[in-house]
Amino acid sequence: MSQDEHSYKGIPVFYVWAAIGVGVSYLIRLLFARSLSPAEYGTFYAVTGLVTFFFILNDAGLNASSLYYLTKWRDHSQRFRQLFSMVLAWKVVIGAILGLLLYFLAELLAIHVLHNESTKLLLQIAGFVFIFESLTGFMSSYFASQGRTVLYASAGHVRMLLFFVLSALAAVFMPHENLLLLFVIAWVIAYVLAVVIYALWVPWRKLVAAPLVRSERSEVWSYAWLTVLASAGGLLFMRIDVLFITFFRPAVEVGLYEIALPIAMMLLIIVDPIMAFLSPYVIREYHNGNKAVLSRTLTLAYTLGVFLLLPLAFFQMMYAKEIILLMFGAQYLAAAPALVALAFVIFLRAFQGINFVFLYSTGLVREQNALMWQAAGLNAVLNLLFVPKYGFVAAAYCTAVSILYLLIRSFFLVQRNIAFTVELRSWIKSALLSAVLLAGVFFGKSVINVPVYIEAAVLAGAYLVLYAVCGVFVLRIVSWKQVKEVLGTFIKTVLP
Repeated sequence: MSQDEHSYKGIPVFYVWAAIGVGVSYLIRLLFARSLSPAEYGTFYAVTGLVTFFFILNDAGLNASSLYYLTKWRDHSQRFRQLFSMVLAWKVVIGAILGLLLYFLAELLAIHVLHNESTKLLLQIAGFVFIFESLTGFMSSYFASQGRTVLYASAGHVRMLLFFVLSALAAVFMPHENLLLLFVIAWVIAYVLAVVIYALWVPWRKLVAAPLVRSERSEVWSYAWLTVLASAGGLLFMRIDVLFITFFRPAVEVGLYEIALPIAMMLLIIVDPIMAFLSPYVIREYHNGNKAVLSRTLTLAYTLGVFLLLPLAFFQMMYAKEIILLMFGAQYLAAAPALVALAFVIFLRAFQGINFVFLYSTGLVREQNALMWQAAGLNAVLNLLFVPKYGFVAAAYCTAVSILYLLIRSFFLVQRNIAFTVELRSWIKSALLSAVLLAGVFFGKSVINVPVYIEAAVLAGAYLVLYAVCGVFVLRIVSWKQVKEVLGTFIKTVLP
């Protein structure tokens, strides 16, 4: 079996663990929303969000760098062991330094960033996570370099599962007045347990060796810092809104934003598997010189993307209040305006993600990184202008404007490299069909008199089934032949 075939056949493992991760992530937020007040819920995500923002420093680019060189030097035993030992030592040192810094700066951050002195203890406890997060990431890189797909794919999701179990036990058996503190402790312990569990599969004694020579250390660190620059732009873009809400607004608004965001991101359940399929496929076809194939793939990806995601995004926008009520309860209904904006954001992000797959898969990595930093800067400026006065809803719209900019710029950059056709008629048909069926849903709400849970299930099911049938067989937005071809290519390329 070739390396490419091995990579393709490992992709279903990622799908399974990704599905588990989405479910567990929702259960965690549901547990917290039902157990904590909106202000406490927001405080938890403000504290952990501030800590995770510094994970980019904790990583220092060494996860990607070690994966690259562990794979490159896999057949050079001595150099492999030297690299493993060096990165392991640096990971422990960096994690310890950041943990100590957070411990001593906790009071300053609690007062001047979180504006809540009581979060000092939470930050000090959360600081213990740095070493264990660092080791988790490094072990994942080691497993990936060895082709141990199950261990590599499951690491983060197993930690989330441990976090959910520990939090659920705390919610059931511990006093509720201490739940916020207990949830932060559970968050740290989940990292510790994940390290202990996955360390059992690492042959530590066989991997200890003297450090690399200076020239090789420089090579590893040079790659690492390039990775940091690339990753930092993406992290800044994705988290700057939450940081500004945390700094300028009360904790309850962080909580409301963190209610709306995961609901909107459920759209990515459809997109993420497509991305996993597209990346190896695009790399293969591009290196084979099949630009015509890639052009058709792009056209189909956009057409199918609009067809699949537009009705779901519309549904989230039109029924934001009902969705929040069903999933998290009435105390979080104020998050509905943010959900409307974020549904639009995630819809745009899906196509920006398609563009980025084609950019980095065709070698335009520097251009992609430059675009990400531009969008991050735009998002920071917009958030600085509007979040202090207008709050978390403004943050959602600022992100929408920034990601629209990123989508447009990346679209033209991809077009310059791989020309493809945009089927506007199909997009318009999808939008009109969604609007007509949503009007039917409105009518159904007025005549159906059943509990809201049953009403939502019946109307959503009817809406999606009618949309699929009318879109494929009546309006022919996508043909049944196209659907079968895509599924056939997917199965042959990806599934074992």
